[in-house]
Amino acid sequence: MEHIKHAMIATWKMSLEGMQKASDDLFVNDDRKAALLTAITDVENNPVYHYVGYGGFPNGHGIVETDASYMDGNTMQFGAVAGLRDIASPIAVAMELSGKTKDCFLCGEGAKQYAVEHGFESKEMLSDYARQQYEQHRKNIMEHDTVCMIAKDSEGLSCGVSTSGLPFKHPGRVGDSPVIGSGFYCDSIVGSAAATGNGEDVMRGCLSLSVVTHMKMGMGVQQACETALAQHLERLATTGYQAGDISVIAMDRYGHCGVATDMKQFPFVMMDDEHHNAAVYVCTNEDGTMHIQKADDYWLSQWQGD
Repeated sequence: MEHIKHAMIATWKMSLEGMQKASDDLFVNDDRKAALLTAITDVENNPVYHYVGYGGFPNGHGIVETDASYMDGNTMQFGAVAGLRDIASPIAVAMELSGKTKDCFLCGEGAKQYAVEHGFESKEMLSDYARQQYEQHRKNIMEHDTVCMIAKDSEGLSCGVSTSGLPFKHPGRVGDSPVIGSGFYCDSIVGSAAATGNGEDVMRGCLSLSVVTHMKMGMGVQQACETALAQHLERLATTGYQAGDISVIAMDRYGHCGVATDMKQFPFVMMDDEHHNAAVYVCTNEDGTMHIQKADDYWLSQWQGD
């Protein structure tokens, strides 16, 4: 099987600029962790995106609480934060915690205290626009996105996730993003996967781990994504429950990528050794069958989902 030395995949169109900025980190410096940090931090710092970092919609009390995670597929070490307040880059804190063998998953005030003590930038995360939306629409539940990224360099795989979670959520609510096995999983011997969508629905089946497990059993990465998601949705349906929007991205140990969604259209971003310029692709779900193609200029001009 063809071995791709460098590759990167991310959820949603909002990842495009960050991934472009991470190009040298990946292709020149051969550093997947730096590439993830550059790309995800770019999304976190952009007030245009209201589901990640600064500009993210607040909880039901008007406070932005962020979740983030990072996992190294070589060492299997991971770091995560949940309910983190007033820290500019949640993914950077999660990466710092991934170097620990204990206390690697922190939440709430403890997560903030750790971040402050270790010199991470403090910041008022509620933008003026998000504050206005809170005042006008706080009783309405809105759609939500998570930035998930997987990167491969010559040494292995890593995965990173960051989100401000469900808009106007109950204070303290945590979704799948910082939960290992649900929102993310990474094993350089097999592959990596990450999920975006309704966190409570994703956590009911440890979806990301399921994708990686299917790869471990010999499935190709695209088939693993489709099979894991279909099985997950079918199991939820047996309870009489219809899941909300769920999408998964994945990468196998060779650098090949896969995507699956229960949405009509799900945009994602990719780059690799052959295509150094990151580009947006679209996964279209037609009655359970996935079709993937590069987004054209017209599609890009019409998309308003993130």
